[in-house]
Amino acid sequence: MTAIIHIFEQTVYILLWAMEILMFLRALSSWIVGDDDSPFIEFLYSVTEPLIYPVRTLIDKIGIFRDLPVDISFIVTFILLSVVRMLLAAVMI
Repeated sequence: MTAIIHIFEQTVYILLWAMEILMFLRALSSWIVGDDDSPFIEFLYSVTEPLIYPVRTLIDKIGIFRDLPVDISFIVTFILLSVVRMLLAAVMI
């Protein structure tokens, strides 16, 4: 049973790490790539947007950061992913 739990923890850890990489690539592509119709860019948005959308909705309801030129919901989501991954790493040790 503990082997199954360990495999599950490792799988979740790797998925969180992969999502962080994809979010980083999304941010990088928004600065560099000008073509939003690229299949790779569409893939990045379709994979990362389901994580960002709930945070964006919550931040829009609060209404504090509406006038900022930076997507705060993206930053908050990235930080949350990093924290959850670090907490999972601490539990796995």
